[in-house]
Amino acid sequence: MATRCCPEALVCVAATAFSPGGVPPGTATLRANPPSGPTPMPSATTMPAKETCTEEHAGLPQNPRPAITTVVPTTPEEGSTFRVGAAWARAMAAPSDEPKARRARPMTPTTRALPAARTYKPSVGSPGLAYGSSLRAVAQALDPDLASVVAAVPGWSGLEPRVVPLGGGITNRNFRVDIAGQSFVVRLSGKDTELLGIDRAAEHEAAMAAATAGVAPEVVAYLPELRALVTRFVQADPLPPEDLERREVLEQVARSVKSIHAMASIPSTFDAFRVVREYRTVAEEHGVRAPDEYGAALAFADRIEEAFDRAPMPPRPCHNDLLNANFLVKEGRVLIVDYEYAGMGDLFFDLGNLSINNGISEDAQMLLLELYFGRVTPAHVARLKLMRVMSDFREAMWGVVQQGLSTLDFDYVDYAGRHLARCLESARDAGFRGWLDDAARI
Repeated sequence: MATRCCPEALVCVAATAFSPGGVPPGTATLRANPPSGPTPMPSATTMPAKETCTEEHAGLPQNPRPAITTVVPTTPEEGSTFRVGAAWARAMAAPSDEPKARRARPMTPTTRALPAARTYKPSVGSPGLAYGSSLRAVAQALDPDLASVVAAVPGWSGLEPRVVPLGGGITNRNFRVDIAGQSFVVRLSGKDTELLGIDRAAEHEAAMAAATAGVAPEVVAYLPELRALVTRFVQADPLPPEDLERREVLEQVARSVKSIHAMASIPSTFDAFRVVREYRTVAEEHGVRAPDEYGAALAFADRIEEAFDRAPMPPRPCHNDLLNANFLVKEGRVLIVDYEYAGMGDLFFDLGNLSINNGISEDAQMLLLELYFGRVTPAHVARLKLMRVMSDFREAMWGVVQQGLSTLDFDYVDYAGRHLARCLESARDAGFRGWLDDAARI
């Protein structure tokens, strides 16, 4: 069955045929501006049994803006793929003793269902684990911020859109908006995301450049005063991590990543060596102490940075967050979404980040380098290996920061610990000293 993937929302759910009336079968329909009184919530029969919402929500205030029809998705069809959020991909990519196939299996809504009677609030960071609740989605769809965006997008004024809430973001609230016969994704970014180095203006420029390069969805509007980014909805398929072991798939991925690296300069930078230090500072400012192993990891990072500085490479536009959830496959092309962490940086961080986040094998790592460079040198191999170390260090410190920032019910302590342990294991590899020497001979 085809899978509909929503770019920027980072949500992949099984495609559902629309009914003649325009509403997917098995969904509820609400009006965003009811006549009066609180907005009635869907009955328990329309929601997964384990999902409840403790927040009270009212309808949008009366105003001259057009009515918004909100389509509330219910449970996907039996046997369908349900992958929500890049932090789901982060969890699947985290070091684990479980077999990869088991960790990467499709998830059902109940697998990630929220515990009853808990309130979840958006936080900052990477797009995260599923909120999983259609009730939560209703609350998001009735947010006045969305109505403001609909009224502000050029050409949308006076039209009646249909809104499909897209769950799954810690950083953002995401919606599919169908209007005038076309479909778009509206992304409302969270507040205080600069704490994780996210520059929304730079993200917009990176997304525009990637769309021009043909490797990202079209950017339709950017409304900084409303913290909104509007992109064209793309119907595509997810990219299972195991498919990266196939040459024809990895070739498409390498081509898309290389296209990003070939773009013109973008107005932000990404330095993994600086990021891990900044994350520690932010964490401590929010009452979280760095793990005991931080010092050992930082010592290895300093040695890697020194080796790279001995043979510096010009910075390139990089994505810097190449999780599985950020890849979409459309008509044989691999699109890459979510440019929150994009910046001028080291292309080898992207390659290392891609390889370790998706758990590709040693053979696939070498194939990735061959597909990217043609002739592979010891310096290429060394820099890939060393940036795999830095990718895990960055990921670990991202988890440390989230312990002080996120309100999501997720074990960030364990997450950070697993990545830090793998970072140190890789850095203590017998080949580490040789990698340092080879990396300095690029």
